[in-house]
Amino acid sequence: MPKEQQAIDFNKIKKTFTQGLPKGRCVLSHEDEPTNSRHKLEYSVKKPDGTPLLQAKIILTPEDVFIASIKLHQSKNLRLQKLGIGKKLLQNIMQIAQDLDRPEISLVANDMGCYAWPRAGFAQSRESWCEGSLRECISERLYSKTIPAEDRQALEQFLRNSTDPKDLWFIADSLHGRELLIDQGFRATLRRDDPETMQRFAAYTALSPLQQAAIDKKFTQAIGAAR
Repeated sequence: MPKEQQAIDFNKIKKTFTQGLPKGRCVLSHEDEPTNSRHKLEYSVKKPDGTPLLQAKIILTPEDVFIASIKLHQSKNLRLQKLGIGKKLLQNIMQIAQDLDRPEISLVANDMGCYAWPRAGFAQSRESWCEGSLRECISERLYSKTIPAEDRQALEQFLRNSTDPKDLWFIADSLHGRELLIDQGFRATLRRDDPETMQRFAAYTALSPLQQAAIDKKFTQAIGAAR
């Protein structure tokens, strides 16, 4: 049966989206009336006073799962960054893509995501990478005063000769990856049928039991009740 004609168990999808995360509000809406071929899921966790802690939105299409946004909010008394919450969400989104037999997860990288997403296995399409706009923007940043001349020359030559979109991973993993990629802005995809991509994704999103416990503890403190 064609994917767009398969019945989607939305209750299961909503449960998968929030698996292992604090109890929150998960809302489903449909787009592209009357075919309803696009489905938007929004998940949010708030403090009792309404202050947002976590917001995530994905769009399910016949071709892929599109990550529209993942936002972690923090205050002086509560730091939710680096707990592995984003990684847990990515695990859940990957499971949704597998359950729906979607070959790709896609997104538009911006801000810190331009550095983080390649580390999780996302890359541009070959056409976009070879077109060169992103490579040129990265090359321009090589002339920052903080990058040694020897590193600059090596990376510049690497980018000039690059035709493989996965080379973005090498840039992200380099000593200067954060500086070179933050705020670049580009569309990226993760292909589930590529073993190398999936290996990188699994390594990046791996969570220890201690990290999962830390997620539970921080949100319990924030919202005043356990999941």
